[in-house]
Amino acid sequence: MAYASFPFLDEWKIAKPKALMLVCLTGEGAARQLGQIVSEHVGDRGGDLHYLFANTHTVRSSYTKWKEEYHILAVVGTIDPLVEGLPFISLQNLIEGSGFSFLDRLLMVGDWTGGQADSDQRTPLHMQDLFVTDLIFSDCNISNKKEAILFLAHKLVEKGYVKPEFVQKVWEREKLGTTSLAGGIAIPHAEPAQTIKPAVAIMQLAHPLEWGPGIQVDWVIMLAVNDTCQFAVEELMEALEEPANIQKITTRGGEEEKWNQ
Repeated sequence: MAYASFPFLDEWKIAKPKALMLVCLTGEGAARQLGQIVSEHVGDRGGDLHYLFANTHTVRSSYTKWKEEYHILAVVGTIDPLVEGLPFISLQNLIEGSGFSFLDRLLMVGDWTGGQADSDQRTPLHMQDLFVTDLIFSDCNISNKKEAILFLAHKLVEKGYVKPEFVQKVWEREKLGTTSLAGGIAIPHAEPAQTIKPAVAIMQLAHPLEWGPGIQVDWVIMLAVNDTCQFAVEELMEALEEPANIQKITTRGGEEEKWNQ
């Protein structure tokens, strides 16, 4: 687990309340559940620790606002938002225990020795870098959510983009809360630890599918991302705010192409 340097530690002499940023790809619901998990671990040792919730699309603007009021110790989430100067603790880190150990060290500031690992220097990717022609499927006759997730996840495994356990991790993420967006789009995803090489698998449904109680989707966009993908995710989420963009996203070079199973 690679953590960045911590220039913000020099500012702790200023009396600001400490806080954690909790970030989820699709919204604040899952971020709040992560906050509950962390809160239960921290207990009374957190003192006046505050929990700040955001999604990856709003995290930068939120950080700009929040850093004036709080000493933010770290970002906890399902994907690293690459906020400069802040360490990232993933859901996988928490499950494995290393994330909680690191968080405990952050809370014990007086004993902090700065023994962090080197920052990840890999080149950030952008939205167009994640699209692969043979991972885009149109007019799919899918009968339920499970079938949709298994189909796309297995395609990603089959083509070497993710590890076999990716499928299970997608289901674990679904339990945290819905991955649907406005406009009839679902974006199931898993931890970056399961990604071998980043990609996006896209399914256009032949008929609407129930993704959750009262939630119908026409598109399923499965994300296999890692810590180089924050900019790509931000660009994608911004594009999907306008549902009409989905047709542009799945069209390459301005040509109206159609990809089938």
